[in-house]
Amino acid sequence: MKNNISNGTKLILLHPYIQKQGSSNRLWLLAFVSLLTLAFLATLIYTRDSISISTSAAATAAVAASSPPLSSAVSRALLHYASNSNSTDRMSYTDIKQIADALRQCSRPCNFLVFGLTHETLLWKALNHNGRTVFIDENRYYAAYIEEKYPRSKPTTCSTARS
Repeated sequence: MKNNISNGTKLILLHPYIQKQGSSNRLWLLAFVSLLTLAFLATLIYTRDSISISTSAAATAAVAASSPPLSSAVSRALLHYASNSNSTDRMSYTDIKQIADALRQCSRPCNFLVFGLTHETLLWKALNHNGRTVFIDENRYYAAYIEEKYPRSKPTTCSTARS
């Protein structure tokens, strides 16, 4: 008798790369969906910021167009009272007049940057009637005091390094 054990045996060969092919496609799909989500979020954040900036700019322009600038009589009165105060650290009339003339020649609304909070702080805010006036001072306590006393002026503090 013949012994045929090897004739009925079949060999099954499994290749490992066949099983990894499905997970590779899933990985590419996950990367693609993540990229689309990131692009969507970046677009959403950017357009929301630009819409709020354009809305605030349009509102500022509308306010500037609706309210007239200060009359020259009011400007002269403000200059007179600011320069004739009893404070010892005040600016002279000629200095105040030069700054006021420069503000008057500026196209409306004017952006005005003031370094230091002084006796004339409210004068600069009033002379730049429809514009944006930003005050910068290095003394945070005095800036907080001015902001508390005159809430519409909102000064900004900055720190300086001294050697």
